[in-house]
Amino acid sequence: MGHTKVAALLSVVLVGISNLLGGWSPAMTTLLVIVALDIVSGFVRAGVQKRLSSKESWAGGLRKFMIFVMVALAAQVDGVTGAAPLLRNAVVIFYCVSESLSVIENVVAAGLPVPDVIRDALAQLSARKAPKPPGE
Repeated sequence: MGHTKVAALLSVVLVGISNLLGGWSPAMTTLLVIVALDIVSGFVRAGVQKRLSSKESWAGGLRKFMIFVMVALAAQVDGVTGAAPLLRNAVVIFYCVSESLSVIENVVAAGLPVPDVIRDALAQLSARKAPKPPGE
């Protein structure tokens, strides 16, 4: 296959993915960058802690893929309802915040200094995520 055919095929695939996700926007670019930062910071964290695992990496990659499945689902719901990309943008913003927190957790776990206010906020969020013992 020639270079031109590969480029054309890649263009068609990328346009299809963009349409499935409800079009491309600065928010989508931000989400993609933050997801990439989370992946890189996760690998650095695992390397520093000497806990790099292909099984965990694979599972993490699947979770990242599922973020974009949720974005596509929200975009399709927006399309059916005829609404502006309100739901899709809400989902994108939610995952931008969630992935940003994950990046900060990775940075802290890798041993880098983080301002106390961020460290305290992470501790509060972690306490909320911890499963509650039965009877509480």
